[in-house]
Amino acid sequence: MTNEDIANAVIDEILSKIDRLKWVKSYEVYFHSLEQNSVENSDANTSFGHLDSSGVALRLLTSTNSMVFTAASLQQVPLLISSLSQPKTSSSMGQIEFQPLKESFIRLPLPEFLGIEEIESWHNLLQSLLPSRINYRFVSRKETRMITNQGSPLLYEQNISNTFEFALRVKPNLNIALYDMIPFLYNEHRFLKNVDKKIKEYLSYPPKIETVHNLETFSVVFGPKIVAKMILEVLKSNTEIQALPSTFQVYENPHAPFHFFSSIYDDEGLHTHPKELITNGTKIPSSFFYEDNVVQLGQNGFRYNEFGEVPRKYDFPPRFHFTNIFVEGGSGTFSNFLKEHRHLMLLEDGDVVCTEGFYHVFVRQGLIYSDGKVEAIVGQFNVTIPTEKLIKHGEYTADRKTSIIMNHFSSVECGFLGIHPHLLSLAF
Repeated sequence: MTNEDIANAVIDEILSKIDRLKWVKSYEVYFHSLEQNSVENSDANTSFGHLDSSGVALRLLTSTNSMVFTAASLQQVPLLISSLSQPKTSSSMGQIEFQPLKESFIRLPLPEFLGIEEIESWHNLLQSLLPSRINYRFVSRKETRMITNQGSPLLYEQNISNTFEFALRVKPNLNIALYDMIPFLYNEHRFLKNVDKKIKEYLSYPPKIETVHNLETFSVVFGPKIVAKMILEVLKSNTEIQALPSTFQVYENPHAPFHFFSSIYDDEGLHTHPKELITNGTKIPSSFFYEDNVVQLGQNGFRYNEFGEVPRKYDFPPRFHFTNIFVEGGSGTFSNFLKEHRHLMLLEDGDVVCTEGFYHVFVRQGLIYSDGKVEAIVGQFNVTIPTEKLIKHGEYTADRKTSIIMNHFSSVECGFLGIHPHLLSLAF
């Protein structure tokens, strides 16, 4: 039985129960499922994984215009159905009603969802093509959303994403590696070509590893992945003061075509909404909260856990979340940086923590350029920069790249950020 069959059966059972409840004026039922297959190859050890998680969100409007909101994982649905009862006390929400649902889903050509057998076939192929010092994880995810309310048909939306994450060890027995993630969209040949191109690029770098003792001899540039994580850290924080250069204009568009995390509905079956997040480097005040008796609109709430091995699961409570983030502003390009500075250090990837007044970056992957060419690889060190100095002196570029930040289940399209090395503090 497919997830779609299960969804139809669950929704039918819920609706048959609702029809017998005299106190229900109208209803809205939403079903969400996530199915994931994966293979991980690490130091010649291979493991296959499977995840199947589903849940239901239910909103009932009573004859007195009170709202009953409840949600449950699939295993909890029988208890949810048996426990439905009219609220004893609930404040009226005024004259409201559920709007008729329309076919407003994002229609995109979807890649194929890969079953365990297909994942195993890809694993065998990748092992035959890739150098032995590459560790990788190949993941196929399928999300299904179904929603209906009184007087509306059952609407259906599906999103499938396949990703290939890998780490190329620069030298055996060393922690420093070159990381990347490559999406597998619709064309197998193009995907393999992109993988081959990126690995050849990494293999072309000189196998020279430098230990960073000081930054003063380099111009330093944060790459798009680190800039993306800086932005997500600001968005997660409670601060509403300026935390980024004034050239930063940041907005979210969950309806962007051909993006991994586009969706018309969030995990509660509520409409997602494009919105501005940061204007002139300052976060726009927002309230992210969920109450059982209030319909939350526009918060794009998803069930995920950024610290868990499995980022999406319906057992997690809904929380504020960002889908596709776009950062505008800036001038020039990274190529301009390379032309203007003979010795440049590009900090490509790492972990970012934002504390009051500072950004702390643990650099996992970086490159040293000399006269526009890669001269050495760096990594495994920490840099700190005061927020005030980054705001005042950061040079943001207009050329942008999309970074998929899986532990946030978000994508961020942003540019490079140049900073004077004297403004950075180095730690090990």
